[in-house]
Amino acid sequence: MKTWHLIAPRELKEFEQNETPLKKGEARVKIFNVLLNSLDAMVYDGSINASYPIIPGRFAVGKVVAIDEDNALAAEKGNRVFLNPVLPDEHFAGDSTALLGMESVKVAGQTCDGFLTPYVNIRAENLCVLPESVSGETALYTYLIALAETALDRIGEIKGKYIAVVGATALGVILCQLLVYYQAVPVLIDSRTTRLDFARQCGVTYAFLNDENLDANINAITGAAFADGAIYVASGNAVVNTVAFRVTAPEKTVVFCGFAPQNLQVNLELALKKQLHIIGVSDASENISSAINLLANRAVDVNRFSHCTYSLDDLPKAYADGATERGKNHNINLTVIDCYGKL
Repeated sequence: MKTWHLIAPRELKEFEQNETPLKKGEARVKIFNVLLNSLDAMVYDGSINASYPIIPGRFAVGKVVAIDEDNALAAEKGNRVFLNPVLPDEHFAGDSTALLGMESVKVAGQTCDGFLTPYVNIRAENLCVLPESVSGETALYTYLIALAETALDRIGEIKGKYIAVVGATALGVILCQLLVYYQAVPVLIDSRTTRLDFARQCGVTYAFLNDENLDANINAITGAAFADGAIYVASGNAVVNTVAFRVTAPEKTVVFCGFAPQNLQVNLELALKKQLHIIGVSDASENISSAINLLANRAVDVNRFSHCTYSLDDLPKAYADGATERGKNHNINLTVIDCYGKL
């Protein structure tokens, strides 16, 4: 079978991939759909470091076609599944000193091979079975929803509170939808009018431009108390991260959420003056099952997100077209690769 490898930034090459035997505890998954997002794009163009050569593709859904004989319960042949893109790195197991300045996980499509390939061998515990009520296309957003859920967990009690979300990306809009579901009040901030307009269509009432009126707008809805917490979307964001500190009340929590781009720099002066609590969230494995339940219960609506669909053979064109859309910098445009049609 053939698959694409990113052998260097902007250099895709197709290879013949041999089928590898299953190891103990693994399942073989036939990949149907892969969602390419802004981080995949940055790996492609070299904006962030990656372990080249690498198979791209971070978010994927597929069907289990084979399981290891010793596998029990975690996965069954025929299951429709979402694949966890953040995998434990066995190199760090039990070695806390090895973690200094390094990651303790592998990220699919960045630090280890991704899922943009016809078949993947993966440990069964890294698969989450999809209920019939959740379509494969919808399930591609599972990890973004899990990231949002994890960020809200870190904020703490949110019911009835104003929570600022800085960055009207797909993750930012999902965060706002979850805040409404949990009876909080999201305040979305971005520098792009069209993205804020789209967010309003998705049910976000308070969506403000990052301009000279921002402080006054937030004061007006919070009674000059500012936000009870904030979440800064760490990837694909066009808003300076200190805005999250500025709009948050003293001694509250600011969460930096998402797969961080390379050389993310933060000026902590205001955070120190306001004695803010700063938390980072990039691994949401703990909430993948919860995210699928939220999709099944329709707590989050991702059907409004627009995307272009390409076949696996058209991957180079998908990246090229995606770069053109990202250059416009105003809409939430995502790319879906159909490896074997819709799941």
